Amino acid sequence: MARMYPLLTESQLRDLPSQAEAIVYRCLRDALDNSYLVLHGKPFIAPRKDGSHIDGEADFIIFSAKHGLLIIEVKGGGVSYDPETGWRSIDRFGNSHVIKSPVEQAKNQKYTILDQLKSNQMWAKLNKRITFGHAVLFPDLKSINTVQFPDCPIDIIGGKAVLTKVADWIDKIYNFWEGKNHTPLGDEGLRAVEQIFCHAIEVRPLLRDTLELDEKLRIKLTNEQASILRTLVRHKRAAIVGPAGTGKTILAMEKTRMLSSEESDVLMLCYNKALAVYMRQHFKQNKGVLVCTFHQFCEYCIRLLMKEGISDPLKKAKRIMPNEDYFDIQLPLAAFYAIEELGEALQFDAIVVDEGQDFGEEYWLPIEMALRSSEDSCLYVFYDENQKVYSRVSSFPIPEHDTFLLTRNCRNSKPVHDLAYSYYVGEPADYSGIDGMSPITLESPSTQSQAKQIARLLKKLLYDEKIAPESIAVLVSGPQKEDLYSLLKTESLPKPAKWSREEHFRENSVLMDTIKRFKGLERDVIILWINQSVVANEALMYVGSSRAKSILYLVGDRASINAVKLNLK
Repeated sequence: MARMYPLLTESQLRDLPSQAEAIVYRCLRDALDNSYLVLHGKPFIAPRKDGSHIDGEADFIIFSAKHGLLIIEVKGGGVSYDPETGWRSIDRFGNSHVIKSPVEQAKNQKYTILDQLKSNQMWAKLNKRITFGHAVLFPDLKSINTVQFPDCPIDIIGGKAVLTKVADWIDKIYNFWEGKNHTPLGDEGLRAVEQIFCHAIEVRPLLRDTLELDEKLRIKLTNEQASILRTLVRHKRAAIVGPAGTGKTILAMEKTRMLSSEESDVLMLCYNKALAVYMRQHFKQNKGVLVCTFHQFCEYCIRLLMKEGISDPLKKAKRIMPNEDYFDIQLPLAAFYAIEELGEALQFDAIVVDEGQDFGEEYWLPIEMALRSSEDSCLYVFYDENQKVYSRVSSFPIPEHDTFLLTRNCRNSKPVHDLAYSYYVGEPADYSGIDGMSPITLESPSTQSQAKQIARLLKKLLYDEKIAPESIAVLVSGPQKEDLYSLLKTESLPKPAKWSREEHFRENSVLMDTIKRFKGLERDVIILWINQSVVANEALMYVGSSRAKSILYLVGDRASINAVKLNLK
């Protein structure tokens, strides 16, 4: 049986408007073998001489592995031709109707299909000079002698008689058109033609457009969190707790903006340097807000004190606490001494803390000292209490009854949410309601081959899906970062995109960063480069996977990918 496109059932054939075409369809299907590809009712758009275009449809397009291309135009009923009046069809009631020349139709269709082939790169690579011809078939005419004329030789016309031996007639038509230098289409050519004309077409929006739709819904969800902000107006001190994606950082920044608009001096603190850079960008025009990490604030306090010609408080802290940790004990204590000494110069009307779960017990001493008034100044702490990740969670200087819970994930699409929260212990957030792609795993045996796989993926996202480079981040494990960054930087990206090493605001740049440094931040698309040590660390998996707003790719070796698949729903 010939390869038929579309493959019609008998019921569908009976419903065809032209039963003459239904008869020919059955004959071609049954008489030809699978070295023939037959396309029925193939629509096309053809150019006109004036530069405009016209819709058309070929009755039958036949490709033969042994020969090449053949167009067959089918005309049912009776026909007549007169040099002065042209072609006419005659229906079963004897009525005559003017019709287009079936020969001209077949010829034009032949060149249109041939042009489509030549414009295809797959076909161009084959470099074949195949036979291409056309013919006209009148399945209701017993005699075709009356329709002969110079532009329509009898050799390319068929009547009712050829239907019983249609394979022989097809060969005869091919032989008529073949020259001495033709090349058979061949099996390879037939496969190429089938791919060009018959492959399934999936029409879907670009990922870029999907991300834009997700973001509109995400903004709406974030606005729903604003009720917390209205509640905080009545509280001078409050702790706001919620898992990843519940909008803590967004709300912390909005609360900071609201406080600064009241002509208050506001200190905004976090733990992560990259997050501080991100938040600082939002307040770079606002002189009433100081944004920094906790340890940057400590160093700021020390510098300001020493600028006044007062002795280094860090030396005092180290003398008093000589065997204690520099970051957890000595630096906070030095900041306390500096604030105690300078007073008003290092005090604020309000302090907003993000990533409060990372702040140790000793951090709160200088923070409280930095409040201008213990009664009237505001202190708001935003934190995540995931028991699997944060062992440092301290006792905040905030009454327990002033703790407010965020329960709605407004960052992650549902599939990303499900994976991230499989690494979470505690009261999980309700998912956003944003549908999205399931996390995609990409397996490769070595870090070198994984880097190449990431580069290929990025080229697809940037070039085919039109996603902005700034919307994508590749996150790696900290201990291996230099080796992994080096592998990535050897891979080129489609211009103007380029790599950015831990710099978050470079235009046209795909970010490379570590999972820990990226905590508190997000991107539309996250490529999480994992290994077995990362997969075994539930803290990293929770943080890393929850950074993806809409699309998450996980790249690693087989063991790592298989471990992740156990958590994919």
